[in-house]
Amino acid sequence: MLRLISSIALLTLAFPAFADSPKNGAEVSKEHYDAYCRYKNFIADEKTLKRYKKVERAHKAFARAEKMKAQALTELIDLGDGVGGCEAFKPIWEKRLKKELAAIGQAGDVIKLFDEQGFADRIDWSEVNASNSAHVVVWVSWAFKDLRFIEEEAALVGAAVARAIPAVGTLSIWAHKGSKKRMVFEAKTYGSNLTFMKPDQAGTFGKTRYWRFFENIRFHKVLRRKLKNGEEVLANVKKKPELPEEAAQTN
Repeated sequence: MLRLISSIALLTLAFPAFADSPKNGAEVSKEHYDAYCRYKNFIADEKTLKRYKKVERAHKAFARAEKMKAQALTELIDLGDGVGGCEAFKPIWEKRLKKELAAIGQAGDVIKLFDEQGFADRIDWSEVNASNSAHVVVWVSWAFKDLRFIEEEAALVGAAVARAIPAVGTLSIWAHKGSKKRMVFEAKTYGSNLTFMKPDQAGTFGKTRYWRFFENIRFHKVLRRKLKNGEEVLANVKKKPELPEEAAQTN
């Protein structure tokens, strides 16, 4: 019993306050998605009913812990239930992600001497892992073509992911080369960074401001990349990057 009360108290300290609920599934933020999924688990826990006796009381207690208005929480739950529950967000996000990645081809001539449509066509794989509601992970990969534009490509993907999935916690990207799809480049960044990436600014800030948002940047030696500060040599890896430790933990 004390553990249940303590867990609610910790919610107040661990998560930022927000008063309003999103208007549709596309606007669900990282905090909203996590709050919705934790609420569903909270209400489904038999200890909750023993403690609060009524769902209405538990609902108000959760709202207080989240520093949300009770009505805003009700609207969030209605929205999530309307989508189909926590599990239903993943296919929706993956569909939106594919659409935004394909839209890179219609971005216009934002990068000099670069084929935006050709790059969109080279993006061949994307996936969303939402098993941990507190940390949604997105993977995107593409066929490598020209080392001169790797930073701009990363920025275009980052901007697309930000538009498709506001709830993203980590974006992991890589490029592969040859028939065996050998990984020749990889990097990652966090959702809080993606909001600053704009597709029409990829040509201006791709190699500078946006590139600094990425970390764990590695290039395979076959590319003969003159490594910049913070970049490393990538071993001959054939499998996709592993989930971040915090995202590997399920609800």
